[in-house]
Amino acid sequence: MKKQSLLAGITLITFMVACAGPNAVSDVVTGDEGIENNALETGKETDKESDEGSVTVDAADYEAQLNLFAEDYDNWISEIKEWQAAENDDDEYKIAVTDLNRNGRLELICTSLQGTGLFCVTFILEPDESQSNLVRLNPLDRNDGVDMRGDFIRHSDFNCYKKDGIYYYALDDYTPSGANVIEECLYAYSFEGCIKRELIGGYHLHIDEFDYDRWCAKTVSVKFYDTDKAFLGSSEELDKVVEDYWADYEKQPCVHVEWVDIPEKTDCLKALKNSLDGYNEESEQNGELLPDYRSFHSETTEYTVRTPNSQ
Repeated sequence: MKKQSLLAGITLITFMVACAGPNAVSDVVTGDEGIENNALETGKETDKESDEGSVTVDAADYEAQLNLFAEDYDNWISEIKEWQAAENDDDEYKIAVTDLNRNGRLELICTSLQGTGLFCVTFILEPDESQSNLVRLNPLDRNDGVDMRGDFIRHSDFNCYKKDGIYYYALDDYTPSGANVIEECLYAYSFEGCIKRELIGGYHLHIDEFDYDRWCAKTVSVKFYDTDKAFLGSSEELDKVVEDYWADYEKQPCVHVEWVDIPEKTDCLKALKNSLDGYNEESEQNGELLPDYRSFHSETTEYTVRTPNSQ
Protein backbone atom coordinates (compact mmCIF):
# COMPACT_ATOMS: atom_id res chain seq x y z
CA MET A 1 0.00 0.00 0.00
CA LYS A 2 1.31 3.41 -0.91
CA LYS A 3 1.75 5.73 2.02
CA GLN A 4 0.85 9.41 2.09
CA SER A 5 3.13 11.42 4.35
CA LEU A 6 2.94 14.96 5.64
CA LEU A 7 6.48 16.34 5.73
CA ALA A 8 6.69 19.24 8.13
CA GLY A 9 9.51 21.54 6.98
CA ILE A 10 10.38 25.14 7.76
CA THR A 11 9.18 26.54 4.47
CA LEU A 12 6.93 23.88 2.91
CA ILE A 13 4.73 20.84 3.41
CA THR A 14 4.71 17.91 1.03
CA PHE A 15 1.75 15.60 0.77
CA MET A 16 1.67 12.15 -0.83
CA VAL A 17 -1.77 10.57 -0.99
CA ALA A 18 -2.46 6.92 -0.17
CA CYS A 19 -5.19 4.61 -1.39
CA ALA A 20 -6.32 4.01 2.17
CA GLY A 21 -6.07 7.62 3.31
CA PRO A 22 -3.48 9.88 4.93
CA ASN A 23 -0.85 7.96 6.90
CA ALA A 24 1.33 10.74 8.22
CA VAL A 25 4.97 10.10 9.10
CA SER A 26 7.42 12.17 11.05
CA ASP A 27 10.15 12.75 8.42
CA VAL A 28 11.25 16.37 8.34
CA VAL A 29 12.81 17.85 5.19
CA THR A 30 14.39 21.28 5.47
CA GLY A 31 16.88 23.42 3.63
CA ASP A 32 17.62 23.72 -0.08
CA GLU A 33 17.55 19.96 -0.66
CA GLY A 34 14.07 19.67 0.78
CA ILE A 35 12.80 22.59 -1.25
CA GLU A 36 14.24 21.18 -4.45
CA ASN A 37 13.08 17.60 -3.98
CA ASN A 38 9.77 18.08 -2.22
CA ALA A 39 8.15 21.17 -3.68
CA LEU A 40 4.37 21.13 -3.27
CA GLU A 41 2.75 20.17 -6.55
CA THR A 42 -0.58 21.88 -6.16
CA GLY A 43 -1.90 20.69 -9.49
CA LYS A 44 -1.24 17.01 -8.87
CA GLU A 45 -4.24 14.84 -8.07
CA THR A 46 -4.49 11.25 -6.88
CA ASP A 47 -7.40 8.99 -6.11
CA LYS A 48 -8.35 7.75 -2.69
CA GLU A 49 -10.10 4.43 -3.27
CA SER A 50 -13.24 3.27 -1.46
CA ASP A 51 -15.93 0.66 -1.93
CA GLU A 52 -18.16 3.30 -3.46
CA GLY A 53 -15.55 4.42 -6.01
CA SER A 54 -12.84 6.98 -5.46
CA VAL A 55 -12.45 10.43 -3.98
CA THR A 56 -10.21 12.82 -5.86
CA VAL A 57 -7.73 14.42 -3.48
CA ASP A 58 -5.57 17.35 -4.46
CA ALA A 59 -2.31 17.59 -2.56
CA ALA A 60 -2.93 21.26 -1.81
CA ASP A 61 -6.35 20.48 -0.32
CA TYR A 62 -4.82 19.22 2.92
CA GLU A 63 -2.84 22.40 3.44
CA ALA A 64 -5.95 24.45 2.65
CA GLN A 65 -7.98 22.44 5.16
CA LEU A 66 -5.41 22.97 7.90
CA ASN A 67 -5.50 26.69 7.14
CA LEU A 68 -9.30 26.59 7.37
CA PHE A 69 -9.08 25.07 10.86
CA ALA A 70 -6.51 27.66 11.88
CA GLU A 71 -8.57 30.56 10.51
CA ASP A 72 -11.57 29.35 12.54
CA TYR A 73 -9.48 29.20 15.73
CA ASP A 74 -11.45 31.88 17.61
CA ASN A 75 -14.73 30.01 17.14
CA TRP A 76 -13.71 26.52 18.28
CA ILE A 77 -11.37 27.73 20.99
CA SER A 78 -14.17 29.78 22.56
CA GLU A 79 -16.15 26.60 23.19
CA ILE A 80 -13.14 24.88 24.72
CA LYS A 81 -12.62 27.88 27.00
CA GLU A 82 -16.20 27.47 28.21
CA TRP A 83 -15.25 23.95 29.31
CA GLN A 84 -12.19 25.36 31.06
CA ALA A 85 -14.25 27.83 33.09
CA ALA A 86 -14.61 25.25 35.86
CA GLU A 87 -11.11 23.93 35.38
CA ASN A 88 -9.40 21.78 37.97
CA ASP A 89 -5.93 20.30 37.99
CA ASP A 90 -7.09 16.92 36.67
CA ASP A 91 -8.82 18.21 33.54
CA GLU A 92 -7.29 17.51 30.13
CA TYR A 93 -7.94 19.37 26.87
CA LYS A 94 -6.63 18.13 23.53
CA ILE A 95 -7.14 18.44 19.78
CA ALA A 96 -6.24 16.13 16.89
CA VAL A 97 -6.41 16.19 13.10
CA THR A 98 -7.65 12.97 11.49
CA ASP A 99 -9.50 11.52 8.52
CA LEU A 100 -11.46 8.81 10.32
CA ASN A 101 -14.20 8.54 7.68
CA ARG A 102 -11.57 8.46 4.88
CA ASN A 103 -13.45 10.93 2.68
CA GLY A 104 -10.43 13.14 2.00
CA ARG A 105 -11.77 15.91 4.23
CA LEU A 106 -9.87 16.17 7.49
CA GLU A 107 -11.56 16.26 10.87
CA LEU A 108 -10.57 18.48 13.78
CA ILE A 109 -11.41 16.65 17.01
CA CYS A 110 -11.67 18.87 20.09
CA THR A 111 -12.07 16.92 23.30
CA SER A 112 -11.72 17.15 27.06
CA LEU A 113 -11.59 14.77 29.99
CA GLN A 114 -13.00 16.52 33.02
CA GLY A 115 -12.80 15.71 36.68
CA THR A 116 -12.12 12.03 37.36
CA GLY A 117 -13.30 11.02 33.90
CA LEU A 118 -16.95 11.34 34.81
CA PHE A 119 -17.52 12.65 31.34
CA CYS A 120 -15.56 13.26 28.18
CA VAL A 121 -16.88 16.08 25.99
CA THR A 122 -16.05 16.04 22.29
CA PHE A 123 -17.01 17.91 19.14
CA ILE A 124 -15.73 17.31 15.62
CA LEU A 125 -15.37 19.82 12.78
CA GLU A 126 -14.93 18.98 9.10
CA PRO A 127 -14.75 21.12 5.94
CA ASP A 128 -17.88 21.03 3.81
CA GLU A 129 -17.70 19.65 0.27
CA SER A 130 -16.65 23.04 -1.08
CA GLN A 131 -13.92 23.20 1.59
CA SER A 132 -14.82 26.82 2.22
CA ASN A 133 -16.66 26.38 5.54
CA LEU A 134 -16.47 24.11 8.56
CA VAL A 135 -19.42 21.95 9.56
CA ARG A 136 -19.96 20.06 12.78
CA LEU A 137 -20.58 16.33 12.84
CA ASN A 138 -23.65 16.00 15.02
CA PRO A 139 -24.35 12.91 17.14
CA LEU A 140 -27.63 11.28 16.13
CA ASP A 141 -29.02 11.65 19.65
CA ARG A 142 -28.12 15.33 20.12
CA ASN A 143 -28.48 18.49 18.06
CA ASP A 144 -25.73 20.54 19.72
CA GLY A 145 -22.86 18.73 18.03
CA VAL A 146 -21.41 17.44 21.29
CA ASP A 147 -20.68 13.80 22.05
CA MET A 148 -20.58 12.91 25.74
CA ARG A 149 -20.03 9.16 25.55
CA GLY A 150 -16.85 8.02 23.82
CA ASP A 151 -13.66 8.63 25.77
CA PHE A 152 -11.65 9.82 22.79
CA ILE A 153 -8.92 11.48 24.80
CA ARG A 154 -8.07 8.42 26.90
CA HIS A 155 -6.60 6.53 23.94
CA SER A 156 -4.27 7.20 21.04
CA ASP A 157 -4.66 3.91 19.16
CA PHE A 158 -8.10 2.79 18.00
CA ASN A 159 -9.21 -0.57 16.66
CA CYS A 160 -10.69 -0.01 13.22
CA TYR A 161 -13.20 -2.06 11.23
CA LYS A 162 -14.87 -1.68 7.84
CA LYS A 163 -18.28 -2.66 6.53
CA ASP A 164 -20.08 -1.57 3.34
CA GLY A 165 -17.41 1.05 2.69
CA ILE A 166 -17.81 2.68 6.14
CA TYR A 167 -15.09 2.74 8.77
CA TYR A 168 -15.95 1.97 12.39
CA TYR A 169 -13.93 2.45 15.57
CA ALA A 170 -14.15 0.78 18.97
CA LEU A 171 -14.44 3.41 21.70
CA ASP A 172 -15.14 2.85 25.38
CA ASP A 173 -16.96 5.01 27.90
CA TYR A 174 -15.77 5.00 31.51
CA THR A 175 -18.34 6.45 33.91
CA PRO A 176 -17.85 6.51 37.68
CA SER A 177 -21.01 7.38 39.59
CA GLY A 178 -20.42 8.40 43.16
CA ALA A 179 -17.90 6.54 45.29
CA ASN A 180 -19.27 3.03 44.81
CA VAL A 181 -20.21 2.60 41.15
CA ILE A 182 -18.24 2.30 37.92
CA GLU A 183 -19.71 1.58 34.51
CA GLU A 184 -17.56 0.71 31.52
CA CYS A 185 -19.12 0.11 28.11
CA LEU A 186 -17.97 -0.32 24.54
CA TYR A 187 -19.37 1.45 21.47
CA ALA A 188 -18.93 1.16 17.73
CA TYR A 189 -18.41 4.68 16.30
CA SER A 190 -18.59 5.91 12.71
CA PHE A 191 -18.29 9.43 11.27
CA GLU A 192 -20.10 9.46 7.93
CA GLY A 193 -21.69 12.91 7.96
CA CYS A 194 -22.57 12.58 11.64
CA ILE A 195 -21.34 10.93 14.82
CA LYS A 196 -23.06 7.57 15.00
CA ARG A 197 -22.50 5.13 17.84
CA GLU A 198 -23.98 1.79 18.81
CA LEU A 199 -23.63 0.06 22.16
CA ILE A 200 -21.86 -3.30 21.96
CA GLY A 201 -21.81 -4.27 25.63
CA GLY A 202 -20.16 -3.56 28.94
CA TYR A 203 -20.18 -4.07 32.68
CA HIS A 204 -21.34 -2.37 35.85
CA LEU A 205 -19.32 -2.53 39.10
CA HIS A 206 -20.77 -1.81 42.54
CA ILE A 207 -18.77 -1.83 45.78
CA ASP A 208 -20.77 -3.89 48.28
CA GLU A 209 -18.25 -3.79 51.12
CA PHE A 210 -15.32 -1.46 51.68
CA ASP A 211 -12.22 -2.32 53.73
CA TYR A 212 -11.43 0.90 55.57
CA ASP A 213 -8.30 -0.54 57.18
CA ARG A 214 -6.72 -1.27 53.80
CA TRP A 215 -8.68 1.50 52.06
CA CYS A 216 -9.86 -0.64 49.17
CA ALA A 217 -12.96 -2.45 47.99
CA LYS A 218 -13.45 -5.76 49.77
CA THR A 219 -16.36 -7.14 47.76
CA VAL A 220 -17.74 -5.92 44.44
CA SER A 221 -20.82 -6.96 42.45
CA VAL A 222 -20.41 -7.21 38.68
CA LYS A 223 -23.13 -7.08 36.05
CA PHE A 224 -22.10 -7.91 32.49
CA TYR A 225 -24.51 -6.91 29.73
CA ASP A 226 -24.90 -7.10 25.95
CA THR A 227 -26.06 -4.71 23.22
CA ASP A 228 -29.64 -4.83 24.52
CA LYS A 229 -28.52 -4.31 28.14
CA ALA A 230 -29.51 -7.92 28.89
CA PHE A 231 -27.48 -9.44 31.70
CA LEU A 232 -24.76 -11.96 30.88
CA GLY A 233 -23.38 -14.70 33.08
CA SER A 234 -19.64 -14.05 32.84
CA SER A 235 -16.85 -11.94 31.36
CA GLU A 236 -16.32 -14.72 28.82
CA GLU A 237 -19.87 -14.22 27.58
CA LEU A 238 -19.19 -10.50 27.19
CA ASP A 239 -16.01 -11.28 25.24
CA LYS A 240 -18.10 -13.49 22.95
CA VAL A 241 -20.66 -10.70 22.46
CA VAL A 242 -17.88 -8.32 21.39
CA GLU A 243 -16.34 -10.93 19.09
CA ASP A 244 -19.69 -11.75 17.48
CA TYR A 245 -20.49 -8.06 17.00
CA TRP A 246 -17.40 -7.50 14.84
CA ALA A 247 -17.67 -10.84 13.01
CA ASP A 248 -19.32 -9.27 9.93
CA TYR A 249 -16.78 -6.44 9.74
CA GLU A 250 -13.42 -6.45 8.01
CA LYS A 251 -10.65 -5.78 10.53
CA GLN A 252 -8.43 -2.86 9.51
CA PRO A 253 -5.01 -1.79 10.80
CA CYS A 254 -5.17 0.09 14.07
CA VAL A 255 -5.36 3.88 13.68
CA HIS A 256 -3.07 6.15 15.69
CA VAL A 257 -4.41 9.61 16.62
CA GLU A 258 -1.84 12.23 17.60
CA TRP A 259 -3.32 14.36 20.39
CA VAL A 260 -1.73 17.77 20.93
CA ASP A 261 -2.26 20.37 23.63
CA ILE A 262 -4.56 23.30 22.96
CA PRO A 263 -2.30 25.84 21.19
CA GLU A 264 -2.14 29.58 21.31
CA LYS A 265 -3.48 31.23 18.17
CA THR A 266 0.00 32.06 16.89
CA ASP A 267 1.02 28.39 17.17
CA CYS A 268 -2.23 26.90 15.93
CA LEU A 269 -1.21 25.97 12.39
CA LYS A 270 2.00 24.38 13.63
CA ALA A 271 0.10 22.30 16.18
CA LEU A 272 -2.39 21.16 13.53
CA LYS A 273 0.44 20.13 11.21
CA ASN A 274 2.15 18.22 14.01
CA SER A 275 -1.04 16.33 14.78
CA LEU A 276 -1.63 15.37 11.15
CA ASP A 277 2.02 14.45 10.84
CA GLY A 278 1.57 11.90 13.64
CA TYR A 279 -1.78 10.52 12.42
CA ASN A 280 -1.29 6.99 11.11
CA GLU A 281 -3.88 4.68 9.58
CA GLU A 282 -1.50 1.73 9.67
CA SER A 283 -0.33 1.75 13.27
CA GLU A 284 1.40 -1.38 14.51
CA GLN A 285 -0.15 -0.90 17.94
CA ASN A 286 -3.28 -2.66 19.15
CA GLY A 287 -6.16 -0.59 20.46
CA GLU A 288 -7.91 -1.54 23.67
CA LEU A 289 -11.48 -2.82 23.61
CA LEU A 290 -12.64 -3.07 27.21
CA PRO A 291 -10.26 -3.00 30.19
CA ASP A 292 -10.36 -5.98 32.53
CA TYR A 293 -13.10 -5.35 35.08
CA ARG A 294 -10.67 -6.36 37.87
CA SER A 295 -8.28 -3.53 36.99
CA PHE A 296 -10.32 -0.89 38.82
CA HIS A 297 -9.92 -2.30 42.33
CA SER A 298 -7.42 -4.07 44.55
CA GLU A 299 -5.88 -7.45 43.74
CA THR A 300 -7.53 -8.78 46.91
CA THR A 301 -11.03 -7.62 45.95
CA GLU A 302 -13.60 -10.42 45.66
CA TYR A 303 -16.13 -10.27 42.82
CA THR A 304 -19.65 -11.64 42.59
CA VAL A 305 -21.34 -11.82 39.18
CA ARG A 306 -24.94 -10.71 39.32
CA THR A 307 -27.48 -12.13 36.86
CA PRO A 308 -31.27 -11.81 36.59
CA ASN A 309 -31.56 -14.99 38.68
CA SER A 310 -29.44 -13.54 41.47
CA GLN A 311 -31.46 -10.33 41.91
